[in-house]
Amino acid sequence: MDFKWHVMFSQLKTLLLSEWCMAADFSGLIYFVQHSPVLERLTLHLKYYEEESAIETEESYNPRSRFLVSKHLKLVEIKCRKEDETIHQIVKILGTHGVPPERINIKPNFHDYGLGCFSFE
Repeated sequence: MDFKWHVMFSQLKTLLLSEWCMAADFSGLIYFVQHSPVLERLTLHLKYYEEESAIETEESYNPRSRFLVSKHLKLVEIKCRKEDETIHQIVKILGTHGVPPERINIKPNFHDYGLGCFSFE
Protein backbone atom coordinates (compact mmCIF):
# COMPACT_ATOMS: atom_id res chain seq x y z
CA MET A 1 0.00 0.00 0.00
CA ASP A 2 1.39 3.34 -1.00
CA PHE A 3 -0.28 6.39 0.44
CA LYS A 4 1.17 9.43 -1.30
CA TRP A 5 1.14 11.75 1.70
CA HIS A 6 1.51 9.31 4.63
CA VAL A 7 -1.53 10.63 6.46
CA MET A 8 -1.63 10.52 10.27
CA PHE A 9 -5.05 9.79 11.77
CA SER A 10 -4.40 11.69 14.99
CA GLN A 11 -8.00 11.71 16.24
CA LEU A 12 -9.11 8.25 15.07
CA LYS A 13 -10.32 6.15 18.02
CA THR A 14 -12.43 3.47 16.31
CA LEU A 15 -11.58 1.79 13.02
CA LEU A 16 -13.44 -0.86 11.03
CA LEU A 17 -11.64 -2.52 8.11
CA SER A 18 -12.73 -5.25 5.71
CA GLU A 19 -10.95 -7.72 3.43
CA TRP A 20 -9.03 -5.20 1.34
CA CYS A 21 -6.61 -4.58 4.21
CA MET A 22 -5.40 -8.20 3.99
CA ALA A 23 -3.91 -7.86 0.49
CA ALA A 24 -0.19 -7.35 -0.13
CA ASP A 25 1.23 -8.59 3.18
CA PHE A 26 -1.45 -6.93 5.33
CA SER A 27 -0.09 -3.49 4.43
CA GLY A 28 -3.50 -1.79 4.71
CA LEU A 29 -4.01 -3.10 8.22
CA ILE A 30 -0.46 -2.22 9.26
CA TYR A 31 -0.68 1.27 7.73
CA PHE A 32 -3.84 2.25 9.59
CA VAL A 33 -2.69 0.80 12.91
CA GLN A 34 0.72 2.45 12.58
CA HIS A 35 -0.74 5.86 11.71
CA SER A 36 -3.49 5.98 14.37
CA PRO A 37 -1.77 7.03 17.61
CA VAL A 38 -4.94 7.22 19.74
CA LEU A 39 -6.73 4.17 18.31
CA GLU A 40 -8.82 2.45 21.00
CA ARG A 41 -10.82 -0.13 19.05
CA LEU A 42 -10.03 -1.99 15.84
CA THR A 43 -12.59 -4.24 14.14
CA LEU A 44 -11.79 -6.47 11.17
CA HIS A 45 -14.79 -7.76 9.17
CA LEU A 46 -13.52 -10.61 7.04
CA LYS A 47 -16.77 -11.80 5.49
CA TYR A 48 -15.47 -12.66 2.00
CA TYR A 49 -11.86 -13.24 2.87
CA GLU A 50 -10.04 -15.74 0.66
CA GLU A 51 -7.09 -17.58 2.21
CA GLU A 52 -4.99 -17.46 -0.96
CA SER A 53 -4.69 -13.67 -0.66
CA ALA A 54 -3.00 -13.96 2.71
CA ILE A 55 0.54 -14.54 3.78
CA GLU A 56 1.27 -18.25 3.51
CA THR A 57 3.92 -18.66 6.16
CA GLU A 58 5.00 -16.87 9.28
CA GLU A 59 8.49 -16.39 7.87
CA SER A 60 7.16 -14.43 4.90
CA TYR A 61 6.06 -11.52 7.11
CA ASN A 62 9.03 -9.27 7.61
CA PRO A 63 8.12 -5.82 8.92
CA ARG A 64 10.08 -3.00 7.32
CA SER A 65 10.14 -1.14 10.59
CA ARG A 66 9.17 -1.97 14.12
CA PHE A 67 6.49 0.14 15.73
CA LEU A 68 4.17 -0.26 18.66
CA VAL A 69 0.45 0.20 18.25
CA SER A 70 -1.42 2.82 20.21
CA LYS A 71 -1.07 2.45 23.95
CA HIS A 72 -4.77 3.35 24.01
CA LEU A 73 -5.82 0.25 22.04
CA LYS A 74 -8.21 -1.70 24.25
CA LEU A 75 -9.80 -4.15 21.81
CA VAL A 76 -9.18 -5.79 18.47
CA GLU A 77 -12.22 -7.67 17.25
CA ILE A 78 -11.85 -10.05 14.31
CA LYS A 79 -15.18 -11.09 12.80
CA CYS A 80 -14.71 -13.88 10.26
CA ARG A 81 -16.38 -16.89 8.68
CA LYS A 82 -14.00 -19.31 10.37
CA GLU A 83 -10.91 -19.21 12.53
CA ASP A 84 -8.03 -20.48 10.42
CA GLU A 85 -4.28 -20.07 9.94
CA THR A 86 -4.79 -16.66 8.35
CA ILE A 87 -6.56 -15.38 11.44
CA HIS A 88 -3.75 -16.75 13.59
CA GLN A 89 -1.28 -14.96 11.30
CA ILE A 90 -3.11 -11.67 11.88
CA VAL A 91 -2.91 -12.24 15.63
CA LYS A 92 0.85 -12.92 15.33
CA ILE A 93 1.39 -9.79 13.26
CA LEU A 94 -0.53 -7.64 15.72
CA GLY A 95 1.43 -9.25 18.55
CA THR A 96 4.69 -8.36 16.79
CA HIS A 97 3.59 -4.75 17.04
CA GLY A 98 2.59 -4.81 20.70
CA VAL A 99 -1.01 -6.05 20.84
CA PRO A 100 -1.29 -8.70 23.57
CA PRO A 101 -3.49 -11.73 22.69
CA GLU A 102 -5.88 -10.99 25.56
CA ARG A 103 -6.96 -7.80 23.74
CA ILE A 104 -7.90 -9.73 20.59
CA ASN A 105 -11.40 -11.18 20.32
CA ILE A 106 -12.04 -13.59 17.45
CA LYS A 107 -15.65 -14.19 16.40
CA PRO A 108 -15.95 -17.03 13.84
CA ASN A 109 -19.16 -17.76 11.92
CA PHE A 110 -19.72 -14.05 11.41
CA HIS A 111 -22.22 -12.88 8.78
CA ASP A 112 -22.89 -9.21 8.12
CA TYR A 113 -24.84 -7.99 5.15
CA GLY A 114 -24.38 -4.55 3.64
CA LEU A 115 -20.88 -3.96 5.01
CA GLY A 116 -18.85 -1.29 3.23
CA CYS A 117 -15.10 -1.21 2.78
CA PHE A 118 -14.19 0.75 5.89
CA SER A 119 -15.53 3.10 8.52
CA PHE A 120 -13.99 5.86 10.60
CA GLU A 121 -15.31 7.26 13.88
